[in-house]
Amino acid sequence: SLICQLNLFAGQLYFSSYDMYLRTCSFLGLNAPDLGDEDLIVNGDGFISRENRPAARALCSFKLSQLPPPRELFGMRRKGMGYSPTHLGKMLNGHIL
Repeated sequence: SLICQLNLFAGQLYFSSYDMYLRTCSFLGLNAPDLGDEDLIVNGDGFISRENRPAARALCSFKLSQLPPPRELFGMRRKGMGYSPTHLGKMLNGHIL
């Protein structure tokens, strides 16, 4: 979890492995393929609220989606350069890798 946090705040745009992507989704409480075909109620950005969260996302302590602050941070860091095609860009825009 600490590595996920450091990667997010350091501005890393790509995940080193698929497992790191799944860990980051778990940390942020996002929907990902490891949840399988469970019937989930998710927000438009992929966040699963606490009352709808399956056991695989139980470690997430966020009550609300934490994606808006990283979006702003990456937007400022990239100074207008697009990051949407990157792993993190796709995740921040609610796409599943």
